[in-house]
Order: sequence, then structure tokens, then C-alpha cells
Amino acid sequence: MNISNYKLSKDEKYRICKIEDKLSLEFLSPHQHQYFEMIFFTECIDEMLKHSIDFRTFNICKNRVFFIADRQIHQWIMENYNQEFKGYFLVFDPTFIKSDKVLLELFDFLDDMPFLDLDVSEIEIPIQLIALINKKIQNKEYEQSLIEALLHFLIQKKHNLYRTMSVNQK
Repeated sequence: MNISNYKLSKDEKYRICKIEDKLSLEFLSPHQHQYFEMIFFTECIDEMLKHSIDFRTFNICKNRVFFIADRQIHQWIMENYNQEFKGYFLVFDPTFIKSDKVLLELFDFLDDMPFLDLDVSEIEIPIQLIALINKKIQNKEYEQSLIEALLHFLIQKKHNLYRTMSVNQK
């Protein structure tokens, strides 16, 4: 099996783009990246569509955020993309993530749930942060602090989820 391998350009530390602007047919085949990727679904009109990460299959759902570590193999399981879902790709150079051990927890490839579902009440914060980042203010420190705020918001949600799960299992 030939697996495509994608990477950021040398001067890129991160990139954010809309799924509907970037998703191409080549992503329907297994591929991997030399960067960390977060896929944030803001809309989904067909929840029968799937995403495979390391050959484990998960549903694509509204308000779901997938976390894919560098070199993980993944693919979109569908015939074609007709804007059945929308959202954002957020990709990060490994040095951006690996410099913060807490953030690495988001992209733990051993995690049984490589995604996080956000409640409707929680969704506005990441959407606003992404909108601010997308304004391209030309201030890298400002953009980086917004991205870090977004990632730390998500890690806090993941920690809260694990605490809730652990309490419920007792």
C-alpha cells in the first residue's frame, strides 16, 4: 500500500483553513502527515460519514474535534465530498506541540477516543478563537497565543471529560 505523506512548508509553524476549501479526493485514501492535525466539525448533515485513524473508524459529527498526531495514518471514508460537513483543519508543526507536554495529551495516539465532543454551550469559544486567528492580523505572537488558548480550552474539556468518566466508573 502506498501511503501519501504531507508536510508543512519550512517556514510554517501552523495553518488553519476551512475543510470545504481544502478537502480533496486524495484525502479519501490512507495518508499521513509530518505535523499534528486537529479537525473541527462545525456542521454535519450526514452523520453516516466516517473518518479512520490508524485503521479505527469513527463517525463524523457536528461539534466533534479529532486530534491526529504526526505520522498517524488516517483517511476520510466516503465516495466524494459534497459539503456534507463543514469546519476547520488546524495543523501544527511538531515543535509547536511537543514544546508543551500538556498539549501532547490532546494528540495521544494511544487514546481510545482521539476526539472530543463539545456541547452546544461550549462551541462558541473555539469558533470565536478560530475567527480571530483567521483575521491574519500579521502578529505571530498574538496568533500563537490565540492558538494556545484554543488548545488549552480543549485540553481542559478533555480533562473534565476524563474526571467525569472516572467518577461515573466508581
